[in-house]
Amino acid sequence: MAPRKKSPKKTAPRKRVTAAGQKKIKEDLNRIHISLLAQFVNLCLIVSICIINNNSKHKRVEAVESRFLAWEMRNSTDYLTDHARSFVATDDPGHMTRFEEELKRRTDFAARVKEKNFSPSEVDLIQRAFEESQQLAKVENEAFELQAAGKKEEAVDKLFCNEYYTSKKLILSNIDKFMLEVQKRTGEDLAKNFKMIWFIILIMFLIELWSLKCILDARRVRVEGKYIH
Repeated sequence: MAPRKKSPKKTAPRKRVTAAGQKKIKEDLNRIHISLLAQFVNLCLIVSICIINNNSKHKRVEAVESRFLAWEMRNSTDYLTDHARSFVATDDPGHMTRFEEELKRRTDFAARVKEKNFSPSEVDLIQRAFEESQQLAKVENEAFELQAAGKKEEAVDKLFCNEYYTSKKLILSNIDKFMLEVQKRTGEDLAKNFKMIWFIILIMFLIELWSLKCILDARRVRVEGKYIH
């Protein structure tokens, strides 16, 4: 008995994607691309937040440095006054030694101020306080010369007169103005940075919502359904 011939298999006709389907596929791919772009934008915004946080850190350091410099200048000028007055009152050479040591110790004060990131007006205030303190130190040295010449009463008057007190007030006033100006500037900058960070976070949140909507709207590319016929 002759073997039966196998009939050739019928192949199903290939389904073709309609023009509307192709358009839909393209739209869905575009949504995915937009979603990926949104993630990249959010990554850039995260980097921006890091930069702003770093800037805020520097602002806080400036505020601390201003308090330290103000404290140093105030203590230094009061230290010189105390030892100058103590020397003319007691004639103890130890006070003169400590007075001279303090003058030598702070010779680099102006240079250290310039190294900081203060504004020109802030630098001017603390520099004026330092220069006025240096001028007052000359007055105190004049009192020492009077003391050495045996004019003790004149030496005491020189360190307790109204002009001396006026000079001290001017020094302390400039120190206070310097500290307040730095605190005000850094405080305003920190407040701006804080608002900027929250604004960026809001933008990131909205971008994430939009990106999620794009992903949910996008359909996987198929070769069936309404994409084909």
